[in-house]
Amino acid sequence: MSHSHPHTRYPIPGGKKSVQHEQKGASQPIVIRVTGELDMDRAQALRVDLGEAIEAAPGSAAVTVDLSGLTFCDSSGLNVLLGARLHAQEAGHVLRLAGPPRQVLNLLEMTGAIALFPIDRTPPT
Repeated sequence: MSHSHPHTRYPIPGGKKSVQHEQKGASQPIVIRVTGELDMDRAQALRVDLGEAIEAAPGSAAVTVDLSGLTFCDSSGLNVLLGARLHAQEAGHVLRLAGPPRQVLNLLEMTGAIALFPIDRTPPT
């Protein structure tokens, strides 16, 4: 049976969208869906949500960050993803990126961070 369990939404000032955490079944990967802009204003909210998702992940389950809804990501957002990658690794999990838009791929490529993440070019279903 597949259930979507919304975890936490962080309303962002200025009409920016939220971060959503879900898991479809106990054996499925945890998915963090990030939409709108991932910048300095949203970095802390995502850092908290990713940390909670990593801590809640059972066993060695993957934690997937669905970036397909992002419209912008700056160095603050990249810093959060890099920190979450280390946190996941220390907790025995893999942090995957899914569906990154071209702007995010460019940022990952320019900084060399693309080599640090498993990346699925399409968003999770």
